[in-house]
Amino acid sequence: MRAVVIGLGTQGNKRLKSLNKKNYFVCSVDPINKKADESNISNLKNYEYDTVFLCVPDQLKKKYIFHFLREKKNIFVEKPLNLSKEVLLKIEKLSNIQKVRFYVGYNHRFEPHLIKTKEYLKKKLLGKIYCLKIYYGNGTAKLVNKSWRQKKLDINDDLGSHLVDQLAFLFGIKKFKNINSIKNSMENKTSDQSNIILNFNNILVNFEMTYCSWENTFIFYLIGSKGSIKIDNLCKWGPSTFKYQKRVFPSGKPVVRSKKLILPDPTWDNELKYFNYLIKKKIKNNLQKDLFIQKLIKQF
Repeated sequence: MRAVVIGLGTQGNKRLKSLNKKNYFVCSVDPINKKADESNISNLKNYEYDTVFLCVPDQLKKKYIFHFLREKKNIFVEKPLNLSKEVLLKIEKLSNIQKVRFYVGYNHRFEPHLIKTKEYLKKKLLGKIYCLKIYYGNGTAKLVNKSWRQKKLDINDDLGSHLVDQLAFLFGIKKFKNINSIKNSMENKTSDQSNIILNFNNILVNFEMTYCSWENTFIFYLIGSKGSIKIDNLCKWGPSTFKYQKRVFPSGKPVVRSKKLILPDPTWDNELKYFNYLIKKKIKNNLQKDLFIQKLIKQF
């Protein structure tokens, strides 16, 4: 992989760091950030590269995606991808015609404890799944207020897309029915607090997202007929704790297995490894997951 990073903001710098570890990084492009190697993509003709990482505001993604597809470059674009079904299908078709990989990044699915949760589900250790509750909050309300997100990105797109991706990762693409949606605005014109309750393939799902959680917080609680799983915190905010509680019948104190991880956020490097795998194996592009995420988010 020979990669170019377009957009040298918060996400762009994180991607650059991961690329540098593998010696994949070629150059960066940003019209504003003076630390970037180039200010315009027209200067990329002077570089040899096969892959681009698009870390740009939502309103610029479509333009850059089709530009680099025409250039036959592999494309990694940061979530969310707020494009119509017709455009997403066109991207899927064109990327396969051009024989390049197209991938939308949702790094949280590479959290070690979410991966372990999926393993437990495959082994059916929780039995029939009853409900899932995820609280995801950070204290970025003022940062959002000063950024392009204030007008262009809702909290359901920003944080909610991560949670919907976790549904798809753990359970696959299933039928859903939206039950209730409540959004509030405290410090921004767009919502910075959102509560969602929905029926997902007969699993009761409760999402709560906020930019007004001054202590960054991630709490994941999955309950089934044979037991439950609780994840407290993401590795990037660590320590992150995984707790499996095996149900004791008919009722009583559960048998508990727990593990605590204290380590730097591993998700960026793991997602890069997966994307590189897709490129090497020439895996055909399928954007059904991304279509599902957009369809569900629009119901919020």
